[in-house]
Amino acid sequence: MKRSDLSLSTNQNVVTEGDIVTLQWSAPEGAAVQLSIDNGYKNAIQDVSSTGSKQFRLNRSRRYTTFTITASLNGKSASRRVAVRVKPPKVQRAEVINDPYQSAPDASNHIPVKMRWEMAKSTFQRNWQAMPTQKQVATIALSIASLSLLFYGLSYTKMAIFLWIVLLIYLLRIALKS
Repeated sequence: MKRSDLSLSTNQNVVTEGDIVTLQWSAPEGAAVQLSIDNGYKNAIQDVSSTGSKQFRLNRSRRYTTFTITASLNGKSASRRVAVRVKPPKVQRAEVINDPYQSAPDASNHIPVKMRWEMAKSTFQRNWQAMPTQKQVATIALSIASLSLLFYGLSYTKMAIFLWIVLLIYLLRIALKS
Protein backbone atom coordinates (compact mmCIF):
# COMPACT_ATOMS: atom_id res chain seq x y z
CA MET A 1 0.00 0.00 0.00
CA LYS A 2 1.23 3.48 -0.88
CA ARG A 3 0.48 6.81 0.70
CA SER A 4 -1.15 7.89 -2.55
CA ASP A 5 -3.80 5.19 -2.02
CA LEU A 6 -5.14 7.18 0.93
CA SER A 7 -7.11 10.40 0.94
CA LEU A 8 -7.86 12.61 3.97
CA SER A 9 -9.37 16.09 3.97
CA THR A 10 -11.32 18.55 6.10
CA ASN A 11 -13.82 21.17 5.07
CA GLN A 12 -11.92 23.89 6.99
CA ASN A 13 -8.24 24.42 7.75
CA VAL A 14 -8.71 27.21 10.32
CA VAL A 15 -11.54 27.30 12.86
CA THR A 16 -12.49 29.03 16.08
CA GLU A 17 -12.70 26.89 19.21
CA GLY A 18 -16.15 25.28 19.36
CA ASP A 19 -16.61 25.10 15.58
CA ILE A 20 -17.49 21.84 13.81
CA VAL A 21 -15.14 20.32 11.24
CA THR A 22 -16.10 17.62 8.75
CA LEU A 23 -13.40 15.05 8.07
CA GLN A 24 -13.52 12.81 4.97
CA TRP A 25 -11.26 9.86 4.20
CA SER A 26 -10.90 6.95 1.86
CA ALA A 27 -8.60 3.93 1.71
CA PRO A 28 -8.50 0.81 -0.47
CA GLU A 29 -11.39 -1.61 0.09
CA GLY A 30 -10.55 -4.27 2.66
CA ALA A 31 -7.91 -2.22 4.45
CA ALA A 32 -7.90 -2.00 8.24
CA VAL A 33 -8.23 1.72 8.91
CA GLN A 34 -7.62 3.69 12.09
CA LEU A 35 -8.36 7.36 12.71
CA SER A 36 -6.22 9.24 15.22
CA ILE A 37 -7.14 12.63 16.66
CA ASP A 38 -4.59 14.66 18.62
CA ASN A 39 -5.54 18.07 20.04
CA GLY A 40 -2.31 18.58 21.95
CA TYR A 41 -3.85 17.47 25.24
CA LYS A 42 -4.79 13.91 24.44
CA ASN A 43 -4.77 11.48 21.57
CA ALA A 44 -7.74 9.28 20.62
CA ILE A 45 -7.63 6.38 18.19
CA GLN A 46 -10.60 4.53 16.74
CA ASP A 47 -11.18 1.96 14.03
CA VAL A 48 -13.22 3.28 11.11
CA SER A 49 -14.50 1.98 7.80
CA SER A 50 -12.31 2.26 4.73
CA THR A 51 -14.35 5.17 3.39
CA GLY A 52 -16.34 7.69 5.37
CA SER A 53 -16.82 11.07 6.92
CA LYS A 54 -17.35 12.31 10.43
CA GLN A 55 -17.97 15.62 12.15
CA PHE A 56 -15.94 16.81 15.12
CA ARG A 57 -16.47 19.79 17.42
CA LEU A 58 -13.03 21.19 18.16
CA ASN A 59 -13.45 22.41 21.73
CA ARG A 60 -10.02 22.39 23.28
CA SER A 61 -6.76 22.45 21.43
CA ARG A 62 -3.18 23.59 21.64
CA ARG A 63 -3.43 25.68 18.48
CA TYR A 64 -3.76 22.63 16.20
CA THR A 65 -5.84 19.47 16.09
CA THR A 66 -4.21 16.80 13.94
CA PHE A 67 -6.17 14.03 12.23
CA THR A 68 -4.23 11.00 11.01
CA ILE A 69 -5.58 8.10 9.01
CA THR A 70 -3.54 4.86 8.97
CA ALA A 71 -4.48 1.97 6.71
CA SER A 72 -3.01 -1.52 6.64
CA LEU A 73 -3.49 -4.06 3.83
CA ASN A 74 -1.49 -7.20 3.03
CA GLY A 75 1.16 -6.43 5.64
CA LYS A 76 1.83 -2.92 4.31
CA SER A 77 0.63 0.30 5.91
CA ALA A 78 0.46 3.95 4.99
CA SER A 79 -0.66 7.16 6.70
CA ARG A 80 -2.04 10.56 5.81
CA ARG A 81 -2.25 13.53 8.13
CA VAL A 82 -4.11 16.83 8.11
CA ALA A 83 -3.95 19.59 10.72
CA VAL A 84 -6.63 22.13 11.55
CA ARG A 85 -5.60 25.36 13.23
CA VAL A 86 -7.88 26.11 16.20
CA LYS A 87 -8.06 29.75 17.24
CA PRO A 88 -9.22 30.70 20.73
CA PRO A 89 -12.77 32.07 20.96
CA LYS A 90 -13.23 35.79 20.61
CA VAL A 91 -13.65 37.49 23.95
CA GLN A 92 -16.53 39.91 24.07
CA ARG A 93 -15.81 43.26 25.61
CA ALA A 94 -17.37 43.79 29.02
CA GLU A 95 -18.28 47.16 30.44
CA VAL A 96 -17.23 47.79 34.03
CA ILE A 97 -19.62 49.81 36.12
CA ASN A 98 -17.89 51.52 39.06
CA ASP A 99 -21.05 52.88 40.65
CA PRO A 100 -23.10 49.97 42.07
CA TYR A 101 -26.26 52.08 41.81
CA GLN A 102 -25.75 52.83 38.14
CA SER A 103 -27.64 50.46 35.88
CA ALA A 104 -26.14 48.75 32.88
CA PRO A 105 -26.94 50.15 29.44
CA ASP A 106 -29.40 47.31 28.78
CA ALA A 107 -30.87 47.20 32.29
CA SER A 108 -34.37 46.85 30.84
CA ASN A 109 -33.43 43.33 29.76
CA HIS A 110 -33.24 41.28 32.96
CA ILE A 111 -32.94 37.90 31.26
CA PRO A 112 -29.43 36.99 32.55
CA VAL A 113 -30.38 37.82 36.15
CA LYS A 114 -33.67 35.99 35.80
CA MET A 115 -31.91 32.95 34.31
CA ARG A 116 -29.42 32.86 37.21
CA TRP A 117 -32.30 33.11 39.68
CA GLU A 118 -34.21 30.28 37.96
CA MET A 119 -31.09 28.08 37.97
CA ALA A 120 -30.47 28.76 41.67
CA LYS A 121 -34.13 28.17 42.48
CA SER A 122 -34.25 24.85 40.62
CA THR A 123 -30.99 23.72 42.28
CA PHE A 124 -32.41 24.60 45.68
CA GLN A 125 -35.69 22.78 44.94
CA ARG A 126 -33.85 19.68 43.72
CA ASN A 127 -31.60 19.66 46.81
CA TRP A 128 -34.55 20.32 49.13
CA GLN A 129 -36.55 17.41 47.67
CA ALA A 130 -33.56 15.07 48.08
CA MET A 131 -33.03 16.16 51.69
CA PRO A 132 -34.44 13.89 54.44
CA THR A 133 -37.43 15.30 56.32
CA GLN A 134 -35.45 15.59 59.56
CA LYS A 135 -32.89 17.82 57.86
CA GLN A 136 -35.65 19.93 56.35
CA VAL A 137 -37.17 20.48 59.79
CA ALA A 138 -33.75 21.30 61.26
CA THR A 139 -33.01 23.75 58.46
CA ILE A 140 -36.32 25.54 58.97
CA ALA A 141 -35.84 25.61 62.76
CA LEU A 142 -32.31 27.00 62.50
CA SER A 143 -33.43 29.60 59.96
CA ILE A 144 -36.27 30.77 62.20
CA ALA A 145 -34.01 30.80 65.25
CA SER A 146 -31.30 32.80 63.50
CA LEU A 147 -33.81 35.30 62.10
CA SER A 148 -35.48 35.79 65.47
CA LEU A 149 -32.12 36.29 67.16
CA LEU A 150 -31.14 38.77 64.48
CA PHE A 151 -34.33 40.76 64.98
CA TYR A 152 -33.99 40.78 68.77
CA GLY A 153 -30.58 42.40 68.42
CA LEU A 154 -28.31 39.77 69.88
CA SER A 155 -24.68 40.03 68.92
CA TYR A 156 -23.29 37.68 66.29
CA THR A 157 -21.26 35.84 68.94
CA LYS A 158 -24.32 35.14 71.09
CA MET A 159 -26.28 34.17 67.99
CA ALA A 160 -23.55 31.74 66.91
CA ILE A 161 -23.45 30.16 70.37
CA PHE A 162 -27.23 29.82 70.39
CA LEU A 163 -27.24 28.21 66.93
CA TRP A 164 -24.55 25.73 67.97
CA ILE A 165 -26.60 24.80 71.04
CA VAL A 166 -29.74 24.30 68.93
CA LEU A 167 -27.76 22.21 66.44
CA LEU A 168 -26.21 20.07 69.19
CA ILE A 169 -29.61 19.45 70.78
CA TYR A 170 -31.02 18.43 67.43
CA LEU A 171 -28.09 16.10 66.70
CA LEU A 172 -28.40 14.53 70.16
CA ARG A 173 -32.09 13.90 69.61
CA ILE A 174 -31.35 12.21 66.28
CA ALA A 175 -28.57 10.12 67.86
CA LEU A 176 -30.80 9.03 70.73
CA LYS A 177 -33.61 7.99 68.35
CA SER A 178 -31.33 5.70 66.32
